[in-house]
Amino acid sequence: MTQHIPISQITPNPNQPRKHFDKAKLRQLADTIAARGLIQPITVRPLGGRPMRYMIVAGERRWRAHKLLEKEGKAETIRANVEKMGKDEMALQAIIENKDREDINPIEQALAYQDMIDRGWTVEKLAAELGMKQPRRISDRLLLLGCCDTIRQLVASGQFSTDVAYHVAGLPEHEQMLVLKAFNAGKTDIGYLKAMVQALIDKRNQSGMFGDDDQPSPEGGRQLKSMENRIEQIVKDLSRGWKDGECVIAKSVDPNRAGRIAEQLQLIAKTANQMARAMTQAQAARELF
Repeated sequence: MTQHIPISQITPNPNQPRKHFDKAKLRQLADTIAARGLIQPITVRPLGGRPMRYMIVAGERRWRAHKLLEKEGKAETIRANVEKMGKDEMALQAIIENKDREDINPIEQALAYQDMIDRGWTVEKLAAELGMKQPRRISDRLLLLGCCDTIRQLVASGQFSTDVAYHVAGLPEHEQMLVLKAFNAGKTDIGYLKAMVQALIDKRNQSGMFGDDDQPSPEGGRQLKSMENRIEQIVKDLSRGWKDGECVIAKSVDPNRAGRIAEQLQLIAKTANQMARAMTQAQAARELF
């Protein structure tokens, strides 16, 4: 049932998944409501008391915009659908309202999911209620809560890659601090941070790449130097096939061999990418240890 409820009698849900509300966007929404009215009523549940109090189930952003208008003397009430529901249903509805919004961050989502898990819900049941075909989407978000508070804050603000945070979450806290130290020192490249995580894991699982002293043998050193020289030569040879951003060699190659050369280049690219990740990991390991 839709009612006009005094703004002052409504309170936000303390377990609302979204904690951050952009002030500029709230101002814009308030101006739109002042000019055109509220198109979609908010949803509240009655709490009791005299006068009756209500808690927001869905629509806190709209309510906050009305609070701005209330301070300016432009609004006293807000249209709301009043629905009786339990705390579990209210928490679920809050997640449903926010799960596809761009401005809810991954940590807010994770905390909302964890709240439902703490209420006794399983990941599978929650995924079904939210219409998710893959429960792993919830499980992945929950992994983020394994990050230390500082990294959580960086993820929430968009400064720290969520993809990297999934990897960091599995590290003990003292190792997370090493990754955070590197990040604060300007090592913000995603590939480098992932390599650092892997280096920390490898350090715990095995000795160094070249044995206990982490140094190559004389023969191994000669092989490494030879490979470095060959890599440099390959880079030079490939660069000669380009001019002004155009692959000039493609114009002169035998069309009958073009397909075979393309396959070889793809293989080179795949191997080069794998080697690049390994080299980045080696760099990270050296800087760590």
